[in-house]
Amino acid sequence: MRYWLWPRCREMQPALTGTFVGLYAAGGKYDLGTDGKGDQGEFTSLGLTVGHSWVLSRRFNIELSASLGYVGGPKVHYENEFDDTHLIYRRNNDFHYVGPTKLKASLVWLLGNKSKKGGDR
Repeated sequence: MRYWLWPRCREMQPALTGTFVGLYAAGGKYDLGTDGKGDQGEFTSLGLTVGHSWVLSRRFNIELSASLGYVGGPKVHYENEFDDTHLIYRRNNDFHYVGPTKLKASLVWLLGNKSKKGGDR
């Protein structure tokens, strides 16, 4: 969800350009491991995003943004035993983190019906 600051009609900016603030939510499952040890779990993330989008061409924008928020969820630490045939779960606990959660640089492809002569339709 985004709110675009400085309405484009005042500055005659094209759609989806300029500075914005927004909210984001994410979630998923993970299994990260190396050398027979690792962590499995699920996470949820919520936060606030701020960014800016610039026109690159008629169909493309460049967008930079940064997010601050919360990431947390249950996790389990495991180790391989018996020649990697069994997983032994060692610890079961939750993790919580508050701080920077995302830095993003994007090439945005604008879909739609734009005419070269008539502008936005």
